[in-house]
Amino acid sequence: MSNFLYLDIETIPSQRPEIKEEIAANITPPGNMSKAETIAKWEIETKPDVIEKKWLETGLDGSFGEVISIAWQIIDNNIEGIIRKLDEPEKNLLVPFNEVLNTIWHNFNSDVIFVGFNILNFDLRFLWQRMLINGIQPHGSIFSALNNSKYNSDRYFDIMLYWSGFSRQDWISQNKLCQAFGIESSKTDDIDGSKVWEHIKAGKYQEVLDYNKRDIEITRKLHKLLTF
Repeated sequence: MSNFLYLDIETIPSQRPEIKEEIAANITPPGNMSKAETIAKWEIETKPDVIEKKWLETGLDGSFGEVISIAWQIIDNNIEGIIRKLDEPEKNLLVPFNEVLNTIWHNFNSDVIFVGFNILNFDLRFLWQRMLINGIQPHGSIFSALNNSKYNSDRYFDIMLYWSGFSRQDWISQNKLCQAFGIESSKTDDIDGSKVWEHIKAGKYQEVLDYNKRDIEITRKLHKLLTF
């Protein structure tokens, strides 16, 4: 019987100033604007919000966004997690987690399956991309999972793909799947994925890590419901 490793990450927008500068430089007024005064008003009132929105979206792109927190649970063991402060290098998070994977795969003789919600297209790929960008050789288990195209394989179990299939337009949110099964979501009025950056800016690191760990609890519940 395989050993399940439940995994979830939290991410933040790019912390490289030049990325935001490039975003700003490439945002222009709508094509239907021609009057100088209208364009000037747009530049003052609208453009800053457009820049901010585009920049926040880098938090979902492993090419530019960064990992801020990682939580995991191997089979029925305690949920564990690590988080870094904003002024700490991303490597301070990625290197220790790579070592965690090495230990887990060693202890369980490589008989381990990643389990997560949208874990294939987001968590694993984001981790792999950020490790490469930081000059870290990712643990082989991550690359093996990414190279396996089925939603339920001997490398990973993606809850979202297992439920919804591969058509992006049919992908269900974790919150909605929790509603379907009548279980409490990890999302609250105070924090969800979209509010992680606000909490990090405010120095609420423990709140983010706690939220990250709650996602693991929900992931495990959904996985058990789907697999009886």
